[in-house]
Amino acid sequence: MPNASARFLVATCLLAAPALSQWVPAQAVNLTTPLAGAAMAARSAGDVYLFGGDNSGALSGATWWWAGSEWYAVNTGATAPSARREAILVHDSTRGRFVLHGGWTSTGTTGPADDQTWEFTGTQWSLVTTTASPGGRWKHGACFDTIRNRTVLFGGASSGQTLAGNSTWEFDGSNWTQIVTTTAPSPRENHAMCWHGGLGRSVVFGGFDPSTGTNNETWLYSGSNWVQLVVPQAPPARRSASLVYDGNRGVAILFGGIDAAGTTLSDTWEFDGVTWTLQPTSAPAGADVAMTFDSARRRAVRHGGAGSPGQTWLYGAYTDGIGLGCVGSNGQVLLTGDAARIGQPILRRLLNLASTQLGVVILSLTQVPAFPLDVIGMTGCFGHVTPDVLFAVVGSNGTATWNGMMPNNLTLLGIALYSQGLSLDPGWNPASLVASNAHYALVGH
Repeated sequence: MPNASARFLVATCLLAAPALSQWVPAQAVNLTTPLAGAAMAARSAGDVYLFGGDNSGALSGATWWWAGSEWYAVNTGATAPSARREAILVHDSTRGRFVLHGGWTSTGTTGPADDQTWEFTGTQWSLVTTTASPGGRWKHGACFDTIRNRTVLFGGASSGQTLAGNSTWEFDGSNWTQIVTTTAPSPRENHAMCWHGGLGRSVVFGGFDPSTGTNNETWLYSGSNWVQLVVPQAPPARRSASLVYDGNRGVAILFGGIDAAGTTLSDTWEFDGVTWTLQPTSAPAGADVAMTFDSARRRAVRHGGAGSPGQTWLYGAYTDGIGLGCVGSNGQVLLTGDAARIGQPILRRLLNLASTQLGVVILSLTQVPAFPLDVIGMTGCFGHVTPDVLFAVVGSNGTATWNGMMPNNLTLLGIALYSQGLSLDPGWNPASLVASNAHYALVGH
Protein backbone atom coordinates (compact mmCIF):
# COMPACT_ATOMS: atom_id res chain seq x y z
CA MET A 1 0.00 0.00 0.00
CA PRO A 2 1.18 3.54 -0.67
CA ASN A 3 2.64 5.05 2.48
CA ALA A 4 1.16 8.08 4.22
CA SER A 5 4.00 10.43 3.33
CA ALA A 6 3.68 9.57 -0.35
CA ARG A 7 -0.07 10.24 -0.22
CA PHE A 8 0.47 13.55 1.56
CA LEU A 9 3.17 14.77 -0.80
CA VAL A 10 1.21 13.78 -3.92
CA ALA A 11 -1.90 15.49 -2.58
CA THR A 12 0.00 18.65 -1.66
CA CYS A 13 1.77 18.75 -5.00
CA LEU A 14 -1.39 18.24 -7.05
CA LEU A 15 -3.73 20.48 -5.12
CA ALA A 16 -1.33 23.36 -5.65
CA ALA A 17 -1.44 22.89 -9.41
CA PRO A 18 -3.73 24.63 -11.87
CA ALA A 19 -6.14 22.20 -13.56
CA LEU A 20 -5.88 22.08 -17.33
CA SER A 21 -8.60 20.03 -19.01
CA GLN A 22 -9.59 16.41 -19.05
CA TRP A 23 -10.37 16.91 -22.75
CA VAL A 24 -7.14 17.04 -24.74
CA PRO A 25 -6.71 17.37 -28.52
CA ALA A 26 -5.26 14.40 -30.32
CA GLN A 27 -2.37 15.17 -32.64
CA ALA A 28 -4.12 13.52 -35.59
CA VAL A 29 -3.47 14.92 -39.07
CA ASN A 30 -5.21 12.54 -41.48
CA LEU A 31 -8.75 13.67 -40.65
CA THR A 32 -9.09 17.39 -40.04
CA THR A 33 -12.49 17.99 -41.65
CA PRO A 34 -14.99 19.60 -39.24
CA LEU A 35 -17.68 16.97 -39.90
CA ALA A 36 -21.05 17.60 -38.24
CA GLY A 37 -23.49 14.76 -37.68
CA ALA A 38 -21.01 11.99 -38.42
CA ALA A 39 -21.74 8.58 -36.88
CA MET A 40 -19.19 6.92 -34.58
CA ALA A 41 -19.08 3.63 -32.68
CA ALA A 42 -16.50 1.31 -31.16
CA ARG A 43 -16.02 -2.31 -30.23
CA SER A 44 -14.37 -3.51 -27.03
CA ALA A 45 -11.11 -4.36 -28.76
CA GLY A 46 -10.53 -0.63 -29.22
CA ASP A 47 -11.53 -0.32 -32.87
CA VAL A 48 -13.30 3.01 -33.35
CA TYR A 49 -15.02 3.77 -36.65
CA LEU A 50 -16.51 6.98 -38.03
CA PHE A 51 -18.85 7.26 -41.01
CA GLY A 52 -20.32 10.17 -42.95
CA GLY A 53 -20.95 13.70 -41.73
CA ASP A 54 -21.49 17.14 -43.17
CA ASN A 55 -18.70 19.58 -43.97
CA SER A 56 -20.51 22.90 -44.58
CA GLY A 57 -23.07 21.29 -46.88
CA ALA A 58 -20.75 18.73 -48.48
CA LEU A 59 -21.86 15.30 -47.29
CA SER A 60 -19.29 12.57 -46.70
CA GLY A 61 -19.60 8.86 -47.44
CA ALA A 62 -16.16 7.96 -46.14
CA THR A 63 -15.38 5.39 -43.44
CA TRP A 64 -12.53 6.09 -41.02
CA TRP A 65 -10.75 3.94 -38.41
CA TRP A 66 -9.21 5.40 -35.24
CA ALA A 67 -6.02 3.61 -34.17
CA GLY A 68 -5.65 5.39 -30.83
CA SER A 69 -3.58 8.30 -32.08
CA GLU A 70 -4.46 8.73 -35.76
CA TRP A 71 -7.32 8.28 -38.25
CA TYR A 72 -6.97 6.05 -41.30
CA ALA A 73 -9.36 5.90 -44.25
CA VAL A 74 -10.92 2.46 -44.73
CA ASN A 75 -11.13 1.20 -48.30
CA THR A 76 -14.51 -0.54 -48.18
CA GLY A 77 -14.86 -1.12 -51.93
CA ALA A 78 -17.78 -0.15 -54.14
CA THR A 79 -20.50 -1.37 -51.77
CA ALA A 80 -21.09 1.20 -49.05
CA PRO A 81 -23.79 3.57 -47.78
CA SER A 82 -24.18 6.80 -49.73
CA ALA A 83 -22.96 10.05 -48.23
CA ARG A 84 -25.14 11.19 -45.33
CA ARG A 85 -25.31 12.93 -41.96
CA GLU A 86 -27.06 12.17 -38.67
CA ALA A 87 -27.44 8.45 -39.20
CA ILE A 88 -27.14 6.14 -36.20
CA LEU A 89 -24.24 3.71 -35.80
CA VAL A 90 -23.99 1.14 -32.99
CA HIS A 91 -21.86 -1.93 -32.40
CA ASP A 92 -23.72 -5.22 -32.07
CA SER A 93 -21.27 -6.96 -29.74
CA THR A 94 -23.11 -10.28 -30.01
CA ARG A 95 -22.69 -10.60 -33.75
CA GLY A 96 -19.54 -8.51 -34.08
CA ARG A 97 -21.17 -6.12 -36.54
CA PHE A 98 -21.74 -2.38 -36.69
CA VAL A 99 -25.33 -1.43 -37.52
CA LEU A 100 -26.11 1.81 -39.37
CA HIS A 101 -29.61 3.12 -40.04
CA GLY A 102 -31.07 6.16 -41.75
CA GLY A 103 -29.52 9.57 -42.09
CA TRP A 104 -30.00 12.61 -44.32
CA THR A 105 -28.65 12.11 -47.82
CA SER A 106 -29.76 15.38 -49.42
CA THR A 107 -27.96 18.70 -49.40
CA GLY A 108 -31.37 20.45 -49.23
CA THR A 109 -33.91 20.71 -46.44
CA THR A 110 -36.84 18.88 -48.03
CA GLY A 111 -37.51 15.28 -48.90
CA PRO A 112 -37.56 12.07 -46.87
CA ALA A 113 -34.76 10.76 -44.70
CA ASP A 114 -33.04 7.52 -45.66
CA ASP A 115 -34.60 4.18 -44.66
CA GLN A 116 -31.69 1.81 -45.28
CA THR A 117 -30.09 -0.55 -42.77
CA TRP A 118 -26.42 -1.38 -43.28
CA GLU A 119 -23.94 -3.58 -41.49
CA PHE A 120 -20.17 -3.14 -41.31
CA THR A 121 -17.61 -5.78 -40.35
CA GLY A 122 -14.66 -3.43 -39.94
CA THR A 123 -13.64 -3.85 -43.58
CA GLN A 124 -16.84 -4.24 -45.63
CA TRP A 125 -20.34 -2.76 -45.73
CA SER A 126 -23.42 -4.78 -46.71
CA LEU A 127 -27.01 -3.64 -47.21
CA VAL A 128 -29.53 -5.50 -45.04
CA THR A 129 -32.98 -6.26 -46.43
CA THR A 130 -35.70 -6.38 -43.78
CA THR A 131 -39.43 -7.04 -43.97
CA ALA A 132 -40.19 -4.29 -41.46
CA SER A 133 -38.48 -0.96 -40.90
CA PRO A 134 -38.64 2.18 -38.73
CA GLY A 135 -39.00 4.13 -41.96
CA GLY A 136 -36.83 6.93 -43.16
CA ARG A 137 -35.46 8.98 -40.29
CA TRP A 138 -32.52 11.03 -39.11
CA LYS A 139 -31.69 12.92 -35.91
CA HIS A 140 -32.73 9.75 -34.07
CA GLY A 141 -30.99 7.95 -31.23
CA ALA A 142 -29.87 4.35 -30.85
CA CYS A 143 -27.78 2.01 -28.72
CA PHE A 144 -27.12 -1.71 -28.32
CA ASP A 145 -28.85 -3.53 -25.45
CA THR A 146 -26.24 -6.07 -24.34
CA ILE A 147 -28.72 -7.96 -22.13
CA ARG A 148 -31.31 -8.67 -24.82
CA ASN A 149 -28.87 -8.42 -27.76
CA ARG A 150 -30.90 -5.85 -29.67
CA THR A 151 -30.21 -2.53 -31.32
CA VAL A 152 -32.71 -0.08 -29.80
CA LEU A 153 -33.83 2.96 -31.83
CA PHE A 154 -35.96 5.86 -30.64
CA GLY A 155 -37.47 9.04 -32.09
CA GLY A 156 -36.00 11.26 -34.78
CA ALA A 157 -37.32 13.11 -37.81
CA SER A 158 -38.75 11.52 -40.95
CA SER A 159 -38.04 14.46 -43.24
CA GLY A 160 -36.55 17.91 -43.20
CA GLN A 161 -39.69 19.25 -41.58
CA THR A 162 -41.51 16.40 -39.81
CA LEU A 163 -40.88 14.56 -36.54
CA ALA A 164 -40.91 10.78 -36.71
CA GLY A 165 -42.77 10.69 -33.41
CA ASN A 166 -41.84 8.75 -30.31
CA SER A 167 -41.85 5.20 -31.59
CA THR A 168 -39.39 2.60 -30.32
CA TRP A 169 -37.89 0.01 -32.65
CA GLU A 170 -35.53 -2.93 -32.13
CA PHE A 171 -33.27 -4.72 -34.60
CA ASP A 172 -32.28 -8.33 -33.84
CA GLY A 173 -29.81 -8.72 -36.71
CA SER A 174 -32.34 -9.78 -39.29
CA ASN A 175 -35.44 -7.64 -38.88
CA TRP A 176 -36.84 -4.51 -37.21
CA THR A 177 -39.74 -4.75 -34.73
CA GLN A 178 -41.74 -1.86 -33.34
CA ILE A 179 -42.15 -2.05 -29.56
CA VAL A 180 -45.40 -0.64 -28.20
CA THR A 181 -44.85 0.79 -24.72
CA THR A 182 -47.26 2.04 -22.08
CA THR A 183 -45.26 5.22 -21.56
CA ALA A 184 -42.58 6.89 -23.67
CA PRO A 185 -40.72 10.16 -24.02
CA SER A 186 -42.59 12.77 -26.03
CA PRO A 187 -41.75 13.03 -29.75
CA ARG A 188 -38.26 14.46 -30.16
CA GLU A 189 -35.23 14.72 -32.37
CA ASN A 190 -31.53 15.34 -31.73
CA HIS A 191 -31.74 13.64 -28.33
CA ALA A 192 -28.71 11.91 -26.81
CA MET A 193 -28.89 8.14 -26.30
CA CYS A 194 -26.66 5.34 -25.04
CA TRP A 195 -26.75 1.98 -23.28
CA HIS A 196 -26.02 2.13 -19.54
CA GLY A 197 -24.59 -1.24 -18.55
CA GLY A 198 -24.70 -0.46 -14.83
CA LEU A 199 -28.46 0.09 -14.98
CA GLY A 200 -29.10 -2.46 -17.69
CA ARG A 201 -31.18 0.19 -19.45
CA SER A 202 -31.12 2.38 -22.55
CA VAL A 203 -30.83 6.06 -21.62
CA VAL A 204 -32.28 9.03 -23.50
CA PHE A 205 -31.45 12.58 -22.46
CA GLY A 206 -32.81 15.88 -23.75
CA GLY A 207 -33.76 16.54 -27.34
CA PHE A 208 -35.96 18.93 -29.27
CA ASP A 209 -39.64 19.04 -30.17
CA PRO A 210 -40.58 21.97 -32.45
CA SER A 211 -43.86 22.37 -30.54
CA THR A 212 -42.35 22.46 -27.05
CA GLY A 213 -38.65 23.25 -27.52
CA THR A 214 -35.67 21.62 -25.85
CA ASN A 215 -35.81 19.63 -22.61
CA ASN A 216 -33.50 18.08 -20.00
CA GLU A 217 -35.46 14.92 -19.27
CA THR A 218 -33.76 11.61 -18.45
CA TRP A 219 -35.60 8.50 -19.63
CA LEU A 220 -34.78 4.80 -19.16
CA TYR A 221 -35.94 1.94 -21.40
CA SER A 222 -36.05 -1.60 -19.98
CA GLY A 223 -36.91 -3.47 -23.16
CA SER A 224 -40.64 -3.26 -22.56
CA ASN A 225 -41.37 0.23 -21.28
CA TRP A 226 -39.97 3.74 -20.82
CA VAL A 227 -39.76 5.41 -17.40
CA GLN A 228 -38.81 9.02 -16.77
CA LEU A 229 -36.18 9.23 -14.05
CA VAL A 230 -36.44 12.03 -11.51
CA VAL A 231 -32.85 13.08 -10.82
CA PRO A 232 -31.50 15.44 -8.10
CA GLN A 233 -29.48 17.34 -10.70
CA ALA A 234 -29.47 17.37 -14.48
CA PRO A 235 -27.69 19.26 -17.28
CA PRO A 236 -29.55 22.27 -18.68
CA ALA A 237 -31.99 21.55 -21.51
CA ARG A 238 -30.31 20.91 -24.85
CA ARG A 239 -30.43 19.17 -28.20
CA SER A 240 -27.70 17.72 -30.42
CA ALA A 241 -25.57 16.58 -27.46
CA SER A 242 -23.48 13.39 -27.51
CA LEU A 243 -23.79 10.59 -24.94
CA VAL A 244 -21.55 7.52 -24.47
CA TYR A 245 -21.07 4.92 -21.73
CA ASP A 246 -17.84 4.28 -19.82
CA GLY A 247 -18.21 0.67 -18.69
CA ASN A 248 -15.02 0.81 -16.63
CA ARG A 249 -16.50 3.36 -14.23
CA GLY A 250 -20.20 2.74 -14.81
CA VAL A 251 -21.06 6.28 -15.95
CA ALA A 252 -22.53 7.85 -19.06
CA ILE A 253 -20.64 10.88 -20.41
CA LEU A 254 -22.59 13.74 -22.00
CA PHE A 255 -20.90 16.46 -24.03
CA GLY A 256 -22.01 19.70 -25.65
CA GLY A 257 -25.16 20.36 -27.64
CA ILE A 258 -27.28 23.45 -28.25
CA ASP A 259 -29.38 25.07 -25.52
CA ALA A 260 -32.81 26.70 -25.80
CA ALA A 261 -31.24 30.06 -26.69
CA GLY A 262 -29.32 28.52 -29.59
CA THR A 263 -25.93 28.65 -27.86
CA THR A 264 -23.52 25.84 -28.66
CA LEU A 265 -22.33 24.30 -25.39
CA SER A 266 -18.96 23.04 -24.18
CA ASP A 267 -19.82 21.42 -20.83
CA THR A 268 -19.32 17.77 -19.87
CA TRP A 269 -21.60 15.85 -17.49
CA GLU A 270 -21.53 12.32 -16.11
CA PHE A 271 -24.53 10.16 -15.16
CA ASP A 272 -23.99 7.38 -12.62
CA GLY A 273 -27.52 6.00 -12.84
CA VAL A 274 -28.82 8.22 -10.03
CA THR A 275 -27.79 11.79 -10.79
CA TRP A 276 -25.84 13.93 -13.22
CA THR A 277 -22.55 15.58 -12.17
CA LEU A 278 -20.91 18.50 -13.97
CA GLN A 279 -17.24 17.76 -14.64
CA PRO A 280 -14.56 20.41 -14.04
CA THR A 281 -13.19 20.36 -17.55
CA SER A 282 -13.29 22.47 -20.68
CA ALA A 283 -13.14 21.96 -24.42
CA PRO A 284 -14.23 23.78 -27.57
CA ALA A 285 -18.02 23.92 -27.82
CA GLY A 286 -19.67 21.51 -30.23
CA ALA A 287 -23.02 20.08 -31.32
CA ASP A 288 -23.83 17.05 -33.46
CA VAL A 289 -20.40 15.79 -32.43
CA ALA A 290 -19.43 12.22 -33.34
CA MET A 291 -18.47 10.53 -30.08
CA THR A 292 -17.95 7.05 -28.66
CA PHE A 293 -16.08 5.35 -25.82
CA ASP A 294 -12.83 3.51 -26.52
CA SER A 295 -12.97 0.87 -23.78
CA ALA A 296 -9.57 -0.58 -24.64
CA ARG A 297 -7.87 2.76 -23.93
CA ARG A 298 -10.49 3.90 -21.39
CA ARG A 299 -11.10 7.22 -23.13
CA ALA A 300 -14.02 8.95 -24.83
CA VAL A 301 -13.22 9.93 -28.43
CA ARG A 302 -14.99 12.73 -30.28
CA HIS A 303 -14.50 14.42 -33.62
CA GLY A 304 -15.80 17.55 -35.31
CA GLY A 305 -19.34 18.80 -34.85
CA ALA A 306 -21.24 21.94 -35.69
CA GLY A 307 -19.42 25.02 -34.40
CA SER A 308 -16.33 22.95 -33.64
CA PRO A 309 -13.04 22.71 -35.55
CA GLY A 310 -12.06 19.55 -37.38
CA GLN A 311 -10.20 18.16 -34.40
CA THR A 312 -10.30 14.89 -32.53
CA TRP A 313 -10.49 15.23 -28.75
CA LEU A 314 -9.92 12.63 -26.03
CA TYR A 315 -11.49 12.51 -22.55
CA GLY A 316 -9.98 10.55 -19.69
CA ALA A 317 -6.69 9.74 -18.03
CA TYR A 318 -3.77 9.65 -20.45
CA THR A 319 -0.12 8.69 -20.27
CA ASP A 320 2.90 9.03 -22.55
CA GLY A 321 6.69 8.94 -22.51
CA ILE A 322 9.00 11.93 -22.96
CA GLY A 323 12.52 11.71 -24.34
CA LEU A 324 15.00 8.85 -23.90
CA GLY A 325 16.79 7.46 -20.89
CA CYS A 326 20.57 7.76 -20.51
CA VAL A 327 22.76 4.65 -20.77
CA GLY A 328 24.32 3.48 -17.49
CA SER A 329 26.30 0.46 -16.39
CA ASN A 330 23.19 -1.77 -16.68
CA GLY A 331 21.93 -0.36 -19.98
CA GLN A 332 19.45 2.38 -20.73
CA VAL A 333 17.61 3.55 -17.62
CA LEU A 334 13.85 3.50 -18.22
CA LEU A 335 10.87 4.91 -16.35
CA THR A 336 7.43 3.43 -16.97
CA GLY A 337 4.10 4.19 -15.34
CA ASP A 338 0.36 3.78 -15.46
CA ALA A 339 -2.41 6.35 -15.85
CA ALA A 340 -3.18 8.76 -13.01
CA ARG A 341 -6.82 8.25 -12.03
CA ILE A 342 -8.45 10.07 -9.13
CA GLY A 343 -8.97 7.88 -6.08
CA GLN A 344 -6.72 5.16 -7.50
CA PRO A 345 -3.12 4.05 -6.83
CA ILE A 346 -0.43 5.25 -9.22
CA LEU A 347 2.80 3.45 -9.97
CA ARG A 348 6.16 4.40 -11.44
CA ARG A 349 8.71 1.71 -12.22
CA LEU A 350 12.43 2.41 -12.69
CA LEU A 351 14.18 -0.21 -14.82
CA ASN A 352 17.81 -1.16 -15.47
CA LEU A 353 19.16 0.19 -12.20
CA ALA A 354 22.88 -0.14 -11.52
CA SER A 355 24.19 -2.76 -9.08
CA THR A 356 23.49 -0.47 -6.13
CA GLN A 357 19.74 -1.05 -6.74
CA LEU A 358 19.19 2.53 -5.57
CA GLY A 359 17.27 5.21 -7.41
CA VAL A 360 15.15 8.33 -7.17
CA VAL A 361 11.69 8.99 -8.62
CA ILE A 362 10.95 12.68 -9.26
CA LEU A 363 7.36 13.97 -9.38
CA SER A 364 6.77 17.31 -11.03
CA LEU A 365 4.04 19.64 -12.21
CA THR A 366 6.25 21.17 -14.89
CA GLN A 367 7.81 19.84 -18.04
CA VAL A 368 10.77 21.85 -19.28
CA PRO A 369 12.57 21.73 -22.65
CA ALA A 370 15.17 18.97 -22.58
CA PHE A 371 18.36 20.39 -21.08
CA PRO A 372 21.79 18.67 -20.89
CA LEU A 373 22.96 17.56 -17.46
CA ASP A 374 26.65 17.44 -18.39
CA VAL A 375 27.24 20.60 -16.36
CA ILE A 376 26.51 18.67 -13.13
CA GLY A 377 28.51 15.62 -14.17
CA MET A 378 25.70 13.51 -15.71
CA THR A 379 27.41 13.15 -19.07
CA GLY A 380 25.06 12.55 -22.00
CA CYS A 381 21.90 12.75 -19.87
CA PHE A 382 18.99 15.18 -20.16
CA GLY A 383 16.52 16.66 -17.70
CA HIS A 384 12.87 17.03 -18.69
CA VAL A 385 11.08 18.09 -15.47
CA THR A 386 11.53 20.35 -12.47
CA PRO A 387 12.40 18.43 -9.26
CA ASP A 388 9.27 19.28 -7.24
CA VAL A 389 9.08 16.11 -5.08
CA LEU A 390 11.73 13.36 -4.82
CA PHE A 391 11.29 9.80 -3.55
CA ALA A 392 14.15 7.40 -2.86
CA VAL A 393 13.49 3.87 -4.10
CA VAL A 394 15.27 0.58 -3.47
CA GLY A 395 15.13 -2.04 -6.16
CA SER A 396 15.83 -5.68 -6.80
CA ASN A 397 17.24 -7.26 -9.94
CA GLY A 398 17.53 -3.84 -11.54
CA THR A 399 13.92 -2.77 -10.96
CA ALA A 400 12.49 -0.41 -8.34
CA THR A 401 8.84 0.55 -7.92
CA TRP A 402 7.29 3.67 -6.38
CA ASN A 403 3.62 3.56 -5.36
CA GLY A 404 1.47 6.57 -4.64
CA MET A 405 -2.21 7.36 -4.30
CA MET A 406 -4.20 9.90 -6.27
CA PRO A 407 -6.54 11.85 -3.99
CA ASN A 408 -10.22 11.32 -4.75
CA ASN A 409 -10.81 14.96 -5.65
CA LEU A 410 -12.58 16.09 -8.83
CA THR A 411 -10.65 19.36 -8.87
CA LEU A 412 -7.56 17.37 -9.85
CA LEU A 413 -9.07 16.35 -13.20
CA GLY A 414 -6.97 17.65 -16.05
CA ILE A 415 -3.80 18.28 -14.05
CA ALA A 416 -0.58 17.26 -15.79
CA LEU A 417 1.73 15.12 -13.64
CA TYR A 418 5.30 14.55 -14.84
CA SER A 419 7.97 12.22 -13.51
CA GLN A 420 11.57 11.22 -14.19
CA GLY A 421 13.97 8.77 -12.55
CA LEU A 422 17.60 8.64 -11.49
CA SER A 423 19.82 5.59 -11.02
CA LEU A 424 22.70 5.71 -8.52
CA ASP A 425 25.60 4.39 -10.62
CA PRO A 426 28.95 4.97 -8.82
CA GLY A 427 31.84 5.78 -11.15
CA TRP A 428 29.83 5.69 -14.34
CA ASN A 429 30.08 9.47 -14.68
CA PRO A 430 31.36 12.27 -12.43
CA ALA A 431 27.97 12.61 -10.73
CA SER A 432 27.44 8.84 -10.32
CA LEU A 433 23.86 9.42 -11.43
CA VAL A 434 22.10 8.36 -14.65
CA ALA A 435 18.78 9.91 -15.73
CA SER A 436 15.84 8.01 -17.21
CA ASN A 437 13.34 9.20 -19.76
CA ALA A 438 10.43 11.28 -18.42
CA HIS A 439 6.79 10.30 -18.09
CA TYR A 440 3.63 12.37 -18.62
CA ALA A 441 0.25 11.60 -17.09
CA LEU A 442 -2.96 13.59 -17.50
CA VAL A 443 -5.04 13.09 -14.37
CA GLY A 444 -8.45 11.73 -15.22
CA HIS A 445 -11.13 9.25 -14.27
